[in-house]
Amino acid sequence: MAASSFSVLLVVILLILQLAATGGSTDLPLQQKLDQIDRLPGQPAVEFNQYSGYVTVDSVAGRALFYWLVEAPVAIQPAPLVLWLNGGPGCSSIAYGASEELGPFHIHPDGRNLYINPFSWNNVANILFLESPAGVGFSYSKTTSDLYTVGDQRTAIDAYAFLLDWFERFPQYKYREFYIAGESYAGHYVPQLSQLVYRKNKVIQNPIINFKGFMVGNAVTDDYNDYIGTFEYWWSHGLISDKTYSDLKVACPSQSSEHPSVQCLQLQNTAAEEMGNIDPYSIYSPTCNTSTSSFFHKRKGHYPWMSRAYDPCTVRYAQVYYNLPEVQTALHANVTGLNYTWKDCSDIVGEYWVDSPRSMLPIYKELISGGLRIWVYSGDSDSVVPLTGTRYSINALNLSTLVDWSPWYDHGSVGGWSQIYKGLTFVTVHGAGHEVKDCTATFIPLQIANNSSIVSIPICIHRPGVSADNRRVRRRVKKRMYGVSNKVIGYLNLVTLLASIPIIGGAMWTARSSANCESVLHTPLLAIGFIVLLVSLAGFIGACFNVACALWFYLVAMLLLIAGLLCLTAFGFAITGGGGGVQVPGRIYREYYLSDYSSWLRNRISEDRYWRVARACVMRSMECAEIARWTPIDYLERDLTPIQSGCCKPPTACVYGIGAAMAAQEEDCYQWNNEADVLCYECESCKAGVLEQVRRDWHKLSVLNVVAIIFLIAVYALGCSAFRNARRARFDYSYGMDRMPKIGPRWDYDWGRRWRI
Repeated sequence: MAASSFSVLLVVILLILQLAATGGSTDLPLQQKLDQIDRLPGQPAVEFNQYSGYVTVDSVAGRALFYWLVEAPVAIQPAPLVLWLNGGPGCSSIAYGASEELGPFHIHPDGRNLYINPFSWNNVANILFLESPAGVGFSYSKTTSDLYTVGDQRTAIDAYAFLLDWFERFPQYKYREFYIAGESYAGHYVPQLSQLVYRKNKVIQNPIINFKGFMVGNAVTDDYNDYIGTFEYWWSHGLISDKTYSDLKVACPSQSSEHPSVQCLQLQNTAAEEMGNIDPYSIYSPTCNTSTSSFFHKRKGHYPWMSRAYDPCTVRYAQVYYNLPEVQTALHANVTGLNYTWKDCSDIVGEYWVDSPRSMLPIYKELISGGLRIWVYSGDSDSVVPLTGTRYSINALNLSTLVDWSPWYDHGSVGGWSQIYKGLTFVTVHGAGHEVKDCTATFIPLQIANNSSIVSIPICIHRPGVSADNRRVRRRVKKRMYGVSNKVIGYLNLVTLLASIPIIGGAMWTARSSANCESVLHTPLLAIGFIVLLVSLAGFIGACFNVACALWFYLVAMLLLIAGLLCLTAFGFAITGGGGGVQVPGRIYREYYLSDYSSWLRNRISEDRYWRVARACVMRSMECAEIARWTPIDYLERDLTPIQSGCCKPPTACVYGIGAAMAAQEEDCYQWNNEADVLCYECESCKAGVLEQVRRDWHKLSVLNVVAIIFLIAVYALGCSAFRNARRARFDYSYGMDRMPKIGPRWDYDWGRRWRI
């Protein structure tokens, strides 16, 4: 009986624990573990983790968004986190972003197996795909009316709610560098969500979302500019007639893209008929004859860029694969048993879209002024959201240009063009359509990983070979923008490196001198010369050749130098307090007394080994010779330096002549001798004069010390930037893959690199 009761109790405890783990929200790491994907059906072996599942964004309405996280390999962690959104509106990020573009797998034509995408963005970052809004893909709402009332505003609010809960489920990504990216109508989603995150972060102390910037491709940006640019692209590429082009320019630009007039829609139909059976998303690519979802055949009343994403035959493979029960089970998807099959795009959501602001440009301006980074890229064969409209929109921002329009190269051929503005980088990809795939999947993450600067260099690097033209173009851009800190550190250390040579030479010369005054400088000068030589050599090599360890040594040495100067300045002020001398009545000059100075200075100057050197220097200074021919009148009317006052004459109070032997006088009076090599060099007044000269010179030197400290701090900051550049050259492109060989100075460096496939 007891054993039976114990068994029942154990079962009850286990059930309670299981319910707490699955139904509660307190054990977040366990919920994360429950979301982990063991292996997808037909998936090849991989060395990275995957998670997928639902996050509830509105418990009252029952809205939950589906996500799929593909982590970067463990070897390159911690890598940035990138949220990817597809547009439509109403299209799935799983169908397009994950399965056709930047995801880790592509789907085999049989619809049952997967193969590795060598250009997956998770090679350099953790990619979070989100099906948004509710009603798209596996994301759902238990309130049916939600599908008919969704628009831009709710999409952004729900996505932000998703992020807050998701970061609690994945606390390891809190404070990780975070970017938002997307394409097509995500040209609305991405800036709007970015604005919401940015504004929320401004009023939150230490926000967990470490938002750095966003990136959009072939993006819907501004209705007016997109209209004008699209019609211009159609006409300039010979897709429509002169008359249709002229009519479109009159009827459509003032219209809303979401609710255009009947006349504007009719003219778009005319344009579609004139284009014929082409793929509008990639006008030079062959069409998929079996596809039935091309926008130009299923417009449903929307403006062209409001359609689903690029629609090649591969979307059919996704529709087969993601409707397999075993796939949905592996993804932890369709847990509510949706009463419809999974589709790449929701016609209901796209058809009944509620709100769509006409322009995203005010958001761009706000975020650029807030210091966020923005990247915009366009495939130049897309006629749905063509680069012409994007260029008009960017020009409307009136940003200052940092690097002019210029080509970038891929394997010796032009890969596209780019222009870098203050706060925004625009890149075109030659021959790419609405979906910029393989090539972009290599250089766009390169820009994300380049998180230390808003300026990124668009280079398509997935194939070997770099042409001379390519090297010149990349060198020119890098020379102007990226290697400034390396230039400064390199040139500065080259100068100090050369300066160390005469310092060492001077030290060697002092060793040959018989005079104590010079010979005492031998060891300090030699030490300073060799330290400057080694530190400058490390800084020069590190900055010019991207040797991170050399720059690390350089920065440590600089830090020690700054700390040493600070301590020396403070110590100098502490020990040079007091002094200043006493004004002699009836005379211009002052006289100085050893007792007025700090005990540390008195002790040093009183020791024979120190005073012997100081005395030799005083004698070689020829200061006493300067006043040897002075008359008594000169002593009344002219000033004396501290050394002249203390070493070159007896104290003024001394009495010589008849009765002098009977008078009680200062000890220095008996030290005085008119011999040129004796004078008052053994007097305490001479030692006091030397200390006064040291005090005055030190106070002057302290001003230079402060200036030097400020300068060294600035150099140290530049050195830190150069060190980051060197580490990035070694690790970040892309996080350790194909590290750059150190073969030349940074400002004359070949930035061409290759991916191993």
